[in-house]
Amino acid sequence: MKIKNEESKMTKKERKGASDLFDGLRYPFFFLVQLFFFLLLLHEMQEIWAKKRIDISQL
Repeated sequence: MKIKNEESKMTKKERKGASDLFDGLRYPFFFLVQLFFFLLLLHEMQEIWAKKRIDISQL
């Protein structure tokens, strides 16, 4: 009985370790996705401002 209890404790710890690892991988992934969309938005804004600058210089 004690051996089975030890095995179940180990599997719970292993499961917790796996979930911690998954959480550790999940949040940087979402951060990188947000960073990518932010940089994409920044790039689009730069293109819009560049077009407006060209329009102003042509006047």
